[in-house]
Amino acid sequence: MTPSPTRWGWDGPDDDDLITRPTASFSFGGGGELELEEVQRVERMVLADLYRVTEGSRWRRQGGWLSRQPHCSWEGVTCLAPHHSAGVLSLALPANRLAGTLPQTLARLHHLRHLDLSQNALRGTVSSAIGSMLRLQVLSLRSNAISGKIPGDLGAASSLRQLDLSDNHLTGSIPHELGRCLALRMLNLSSNGLRGELPAAVCGLPVLEVLSAARNRLSGELVGAAAALAAAGGASTIRLFDASDNAFTGPPPPVPSNASVLAIWDVSRNALRGTLPQSPPPSSLRILAMSGNSGVSGTIPPGMFAANSKLRIVDLSGNDLRGTIPASLMGLAHARLVNFSNNGVEGTIPAEGHVDARQMAALQEFDASNNRLTGTIPPALAGLTTLRVFDMSHNNLEGTLPAQQLAGLAHLQRLDLRGNALSGTLPPELGDLRRLTHLDLSDNALLGPVLS
Repeated sequence: MTPSPTRWGWDGPDDDDLITRPTASFSFGGGGELELEEVQRVERMVLADLYRVTEGSRWRRQGGWLSRQPHCSWEGVTCLAPHHSAGVLSLALPANRLAGTLPQTLARLHHLRHLDLSQNALRGTVSSAIGSMLRLQVLSLRSNAISGKIPGDLGAASSLRQLDLSDNHLTGSIPHELGRCLALRMLNLSSNGLRGELPAAVCGLPVLEVLSAARNRLSGELVGAAAALAAAGGASTIRLFDASDNAFTGPPPPVPSNASVLAIWDVSRNALRGTLPQSPPPSSLRILAMSGNSGVSGTIPPGMFAANSKLRIVDLSGNDLRGTIPASLMGLAHARLVNFSNNGVEGTIPAEGHVDARQMAALQEFDASNNRLTGTIPPALAGLTTLRVFDMSHNNLEGTLPAQQLAGLAHLQRLDLRGNALSGTLPPELGDLRRLTHLDLSDNALLGPVLS
């Protein structure tokens, strides 16, 4: 699964911070030495400016702010120690009702490693001056109301490991200059109004683990981005790739075969066209989501699902897929959700013989609704006791209900078989399923009452 955020960001003071601990003076690279008193004055001025322009009197937590106590002891401010008089390493005030715009003076906190002002009501733009903060490792401004473009100058913040600007009102393109942030492990730009392509320079960052650009207005093809994620000459470090809910075109991108730690791949709800990749994703993959691309056609390739697959979620719904269900899809031993609804898949459901659906012992949701499936409901599939959702509505299924198997589904919450050609008598055992909240057997040829 995805790594702990501490792998991407600031874990607290390190040896470099100890070397430049507050003594008689501070050294700032090429900036010369500043007396401790001057550093203290500048930092207090910057913090007071932040308090003033972001309506500090209305903050939820404002302990110590603007008091005579060392600013290293103020709420959300971290130095090497609270009693130190200067040397701000972290400024973290998430979900604290900050409003207004961020002052550009924040860039004067030269030792700052960690800046988290997420989940507030900040407006204005992202200051290009942040690119001059060469020690900054974490910048999180997610869930605010920040607008404007992402400044290319951020690419100069060479120590950045985590950049989270998600859930704002950003516009313009993703600057290719972010490809200069060679230490970047996590980049989240989701839920904005960004346009243009996903730069290959960004996808090709050497240690990138998480890349989310979901819920924007991005366009262009994703094949080049996928190729850039597959680091040449070695294993890709990518763990999560989410490009869903955009306007990407071109063929569905193949999952990088050398992404040996990839857990989540989501390219759903775009304008992709063409056929699904033939090759299986790496064995590390847990979530494969390629739904909602009406231009994706052809068949579901049998080679997509290897025998040793650890996939837990497979979502191929809302495409234009045809052909039959590959046996390999019905043999995913670790799958919890399988959804290929709203396609044109036909034929019977592989469940016995070469593939035994009983090996899908973890399956909780199976949705094959709105297809052209024929034959009967396989007892091996209907008898999976872990099922919570079983939806095979609007197909051409016939025969009787597998009453004995359905009666054993103690966890079943939704059973939808409407719009088929099922016949026979309704099993009274359905009335004993205490967790069942949705039952639709309409538009069939079934007889009899459901007893409870």
